[in-house]
Amino acid sequence: TAIGNGRTMIYTAIMDPLFTEIKNQPNAPFSYETTYPNPFSTTAVMSFELEKQTSVSLNIYDSFGKIVYSVFDNKTMRPGEYTQTFDRYKMNLKPGLYFYKLTGEEIDRTGKFIIN
Repeated sequence: TAIGNGRTMIYTAIMDPLFTEIKNQPNAPFSYETTYPNPFSTTAVMSFELEKQTSVSLNIYDSFGKIVYSVFDNKTMRPGEYTQTFDRYKMNLKPGLYFYKLTGEEIDRTGKFIIN
């Protein structure tokens, strides 16, 4: 949803229900668990599972859509379960709203997290 006067836009989205739907699809190339805890103050963990070997990227974006941290870029990953820890100090992230995007072959999912 977008609201604004043409110069300043405010976007809102509810992302987490999408991940539940994808996880429950029998032929999906991956399944996804949401980030926990959310919001967080120091660290959070995201889990996902790949059904086949694929190249995957995971990037963190600020609320303006700018990449502020690249967790991994085109990393070839084998099938299996993965967990990724988000450490706000290692990533040099200040309190606020952030989005993460997991992309790869047949994968394009975005989620959000809040650092307090």
